[in-house]
Parts: sequence; structure tokens; C-alpha cells
Amino acid sequence: VRLSNDPTNSIALILDPEWSRIIYGRNSGSWVKSYGDNLGDYGFSHPRALAVDAFDTIYVADSDAHRIVKLAYNAITSQVAYIASVSVSGSLHPVDIAIDQSGTLSRPTSNPGLDHIWIVDDFVGKLIDIHRDGAVYQTITDYKVGTATYHLSHPVKVECQDNDRLGFIDGARMAFVVVNRPSPSTQLAVAINCTLFDANTSNLSSIGIDINNEWWVGDSFQKAYHKFTSGGVYLASFYGPSTSNLRFRFPSGITKAPYFINASSVSRSQYVYATDPWTRTEGMTAFVPGADALQIGRAHV
Repeated sequence: VRLSNDPTNSIALILDPEWSRIIYGRNSGSWVKSYGDNLGDYGFSHPRALAVDAFDTIYVADSDAHRIVKLAYNAITSQVAYIASVSVSGSLHPVDIAIDQSGTLSRPTSNPGLDHIWIVDDFVGKLIDIHRDGAVYQTITDYKVGTATYHLSHPVKVECQDNDRLGFIDGARMAFVVVNRPSPSTQLAVAINCTLFDANTSNLSSIGIDINNEWWVGDSFQKAYHKFTSGGVYLASFYGPSTSNLRFRFPSGITKAPYFINASSVSRSQYVYATDPWTRTEGMTAFVPGADALQIGRAHV
């Protein structure tokens, strides 16, 4: 979600991998547009994920093209435009992307050059940290839980708290793992917390973060979002609004609470935004974390 100082002008961007395009529209519902299926657009090759920064720059993991595509949203023309694409050294199949904007958000001096862009590569099994120029800063191939070390043979998703802390899904173990960014000299991250789910009853599919830096992890089998503390301790699971026809059916995506930056201050949305292609609620639905405590339960973990 791209925020505006006028809430009705905020923009939702949804990736449509089946049609290799981005669908985006204004919160007021006055228009909906697409990028990737128009003459002159960059031609995606099965894109799998996107991330939007505070400068309206869109980064897309174009998986089958083995590239990261950089786009820009123009708030004046309400158009998305191509900037560049880059092949990341060591990445063969990027399937997710997230931005740690700790450099951008630093005050009094903002330094976007210190931001970290994390890429999930499920072919080689690692997380790759690049700077905005595409240069690789570090990689994570393994993580440690207690005395045991695990290889990231099937990473699925990654998200960042903008403070050098990141969470990822290890699909091979059906685990949600929270770590602090390790030293660039090592490819081993040490888990702050690691929660295992039963692969027979859970399929972890997405990661979001709310304004309190608490984690929300989508589960397409349980049709729920599991909530964790900032440090990765499991709290509870949410199955959607109490109205039965609006409950989650396939929680395919949830956002990190977006930022709005002006010349003197940084503000952040109180909402998290979730997508569910199989409910009567179309597009993206905004939720205040914890506002609907009905339909809350404990997960099978």
C-alpha cells in the first residue's frame, strides 16, 4: 500500500502472477489500473512478489526472468513506469522481496543508501541482502536454533522490521523464524525465536508487520493469520471478521504497515492490509490489529 496525506488517495498494489501484471487502484474506488499487460510495459516472466518503499519505488521479484525489476509510481499521473532491472549475483529464482528502510527512516538525516533489500531465492536456498544499487551485501544460507543448525533448503517468505530484524518462513520445516541481521562476514543467522507448525495442518504463506512491529503470518491451510510479538513469540490466531461470509478463506498476502514521509516527519498506518481472493471482499481489506477479537483461537503449533 502506498500512503497519502489524504487517505482517499492512498493506493493499493496487488501482484497478479497468473497474468504477469500488477493491479493497482485508489482507495476511493475511483479507478483501477494495471501494469505489465499494456503495450510498452515491462514484460514480466511470472513475478512472485513486490515491495514498495517510502519513495513510491516498487521492487518486483520477477522469478522466471531471474531478475529484480524496479518501477516507480507517479502520484501526479497515477501511472507506474519502468526504471531498471537487475540480475542479482547468486540469485537464480527470486520468489519474495522485502525492504528494511532503516536508512531511509533515520532522523535527523535520512540515508536510503543504508537500506537493505532482502530477496528469497528458493532454487539455491538462501536469503540475499542487497543495497539499492543491486550490489550484494550479504547472504544467509543457514540458521541456528539453540545448538541445532538448519540449512534454508526451501525458504518461502521474508519480511523486515526496519531495524535490522527480519522474519522468514522455512517451508522445509514449516517454521516461522525471527532473527537479527547477522554480521556480513557470516552466512549463519541465530534465531531469536523459531515456531514450528504441523505441516499436515498448516501452510505458512505470507508475512506482515503491524504498527507495533508485531508479526502476522498467513496460513492458507488453517485460513488464518497467526500473530507473534516483535521478538517472534506466538500469541494467537485470527480467522477474520466475525461475519461468516467475510472470514478468511485463502489468506494469500498481508502487508507491512506502510509509512508516509514528508519533509519533517515520518508517520505510519495503523492498519495492516490483507488480500484474500476467495471471499466476497475484493481487493485489499484493512484491519486494525486486535480490533476484532472474535474468532480468535490457538493454532496447531
